[in-house]
Amino acid sequence: MSRPIETDTESESDGDVGADTDTESDGDTGADTDTGADTETESDGNTEAGTDTDTASDGDSVVVRDTGGALGAGAADAEVARSGRWAAIGGFVSFAYVVWYVIDLAMVRTNATAFNAAHQVYGALGARMVFAAVFGAIVFHGLNGVRVTVADHVAVVRRHDLVARTVVRFVTFAVWIPAVLVLVWPSIRDWVAR
Repeated sequence: MSRPIETDTESESDGDVGADTDTESDGDTGADTDTGADTETESDGNTEAGTDTDTASDGDSVVVRDTGGALGAGAADAEVARSGRWAAIGGFVSFAYVVWYVIDLAMVRTNATAFNAAHQVYGALGARMVFAAVFGAIVFHGLNGVRVTVADHVAVVRRHDLVARTVVRFVTFAVWIPAVLVLVWPSIRDWVAR
């Protein structure tokens, strides 16, 4: 059926984890595997405590994958999916705003009366809240783009992606909340004054 395999491989990594693994397979079933009995780690010194690895053997080689560290693979993958979804929404809202803005500016030349009427509507509370949401989407999309660009070029940011995502969210809200107050306050002041 299957022959006993004893593989001693050494891998050198520049990422979070480097691992050497001895793999032994039971000759009867091939189901009992002892991994990590004699492990050695070689890396560039940037290993993190709590990083989990998943080891698979295809006979002659051993594959070591990082499974997401303390969060686990499922939580890390879900975090990336959520962040990617919000980045896409922010990008779509930013693009829609640019298209709307170009059309709005085109109204100045084609129909000044419609332009003035549209800008009367823009002063209403609902329109100002939409502008506040658009501003938040643009700020998030821009900061997330900076995070992705920096992570592509700086290994430390790539290794600490969750921290970088948290910083992007914090800065987005730190900029966005005062901006919402500035954008919405004139309508609230007029509404209260009535």
